[in-house]
Amino acid sequence: GVRVLRQDPVECLLSFICTSNNHISRITAMIERLCQAFGRRLCRLDARPFHAFPSLSALAGADAEARLRALGCGYRAKFVSGSARAIVEGLGAEGLRRLRAVPYAEARRVLCALPGVGAKVGAGMGRDGERGPAAGADGAARRQVADCVCLMALDKAEAVPVDTHVWRIARQRYGAALGGRSLTPRAHQEIGDFFRGLWGPRAGWAQAV
Repeated sequence: GVRVLRQDPVECLLSFICTSNNHISRITAMIERLCQAFGRRLCRLDARPFHAFPSLSALAGADAEARLRALGCGYRAKFVSGSARAIVEGLGAEGLRRLRAVPYAEARRVLCALPGVGAKVGAGMGRDGERGPAAGADGAARRQVADCVCLMALDKAEAVPVDTHVWRIARQRYGAALGGRSLTPRAHQEIGDFFRGLWGPRAGWAQAV
């Protein structure tokens, strides 16, 4: 099951960008290929090499997006490389870690300014034939990425990542009359607020159980 961790913010952010419109086995394989192609080799165990998560500079390179697409990252490639470049040119890895000391709303605001988190992913067919998220789900999906990073890497225990499963549970199990017929950004905020009101300042931990 899901476990609340305290991951490195850079690794957590770029990994969660890879989860967009994806499933666990494919995400795992995608991140493993990313580490093999861009990361420093750590060791070899039973003839299998293990690599560190790539540095920001490696993923911000001029050819990074094309290489990520070749590895099967699809439309996510430009958001992984774009976010890496935005962090290198902006607040830096240390600035990202310092978001642990600011309020939740401020940390989420900063994250949502990054490509693939706040910048629109966009619906429709990508250049590689892979379909991106539906337009109506796009804003809520981006907020989910930001909330996952806030919870798993930035010490924001009140952050509640909301996907369609959490939205359905809020409506069916708790009788919460929230949002409309789809998971919009407004519904995402309302559901997060509902669980924060129900479970208090560690609502993100409770949601993950």
